[in-house]
Amino acid sequence: MYMPAIEAYLRDVVRASFPNLPYDEAAATWHGEERARLEALGPPAPFVDGQIAAIAHVQGLMLVTASAES
Repeated sequence: MYMPAIEAYLRDVVRASFPNLPYDEAAATWHGEERARLEALGPPAPFVDGQIAAIAHVQGLMLVTASAES
């Protein structure tokens, strides 16, 4: 069932309340260094997972995952 009012609320209110954190130079630098370190230990996590971790790291945030492998 299509619910335009709920979709609009989620887009305009809920989504708008979340900050947009950049993948900037600091995050890219940390990501590259961390990826190189992890590659020396074995296959690293997927690239995009490293980008997410890098953004969290440089922002001083805790990253929580539901993945049992992480």
